[in-house]
Amino acid sequence: MPVDPKQIRAKDKVVVDGIELTSEWNRMFDQRPVFDYGIDVLEKIAEIPGAESIAWCYQCAQCVPVCPVNEVGDYGPRKIYRRLQFGIDLLTDDELWKCTTCMNCLRVCPKDVNMINIMPAVREEAVMEGHVPAELQEVFENTFEYGNPLGESPRKRADWAKDAGVPVPIMKEKKEADILWFVECYPSYHPRGKETSVALAKVLNA
Repeated sequence: MPVDPKQIRAKDKVVVDGIELTSEWNRMFDQRPVFDYGIDVLEKIAEIPGAESIAWCYQCAQCVPVCPVNEVGDYGPRKIYRRLQFGIDLLTDDELWKCTTCMNCLRVCPKDVNMINIMPAVREEAVMEGHVPAELQEVFENTFEYGNPLGESPRKRADWAKDAGVPVPIMKEKKEADILWFVECYPSYHPRGKETSVALAKVLNA
């Protein structure tokens, strides 16, 4: 936010201990009051079990340069805290869903603000209150109806194994195994995920 020129105070000539200070060296700024600041929303979020440490932030901004999402946009835990201060409800804010919970911020935070606990807790609360992005709502509906977020038929889950080029035993056929490899949804259905599954199958058969 730019500084209002009316808030800038600078004298033409200032002498301190025999040293003349001119230009920016003696520039001062009047206090800028913030009238739309409040803690109601911040307190509401901090009351969610798991999100308590959001209230510990003191705006040092060490988290911002290490946040990978900030590399491609305007983001960071410190900015989340600031939005809460200005009354933006995180439960209905799109910013809630951008955090990757990578732990970079926690490693550098002097106050141990734990976004790895905060974001999942707040997201769970948002879902319980019905505040869900459209694309995530589709994922929920697909998972409920098909058992996977991609909306694929459960009968196709093991189809990737047919093109693996190596034997891939299926539990419904083998029944017993010393070691079980559970191939999740994306490795079973998504094109790039299936390539990874095939590659790992070849490694395990090497």
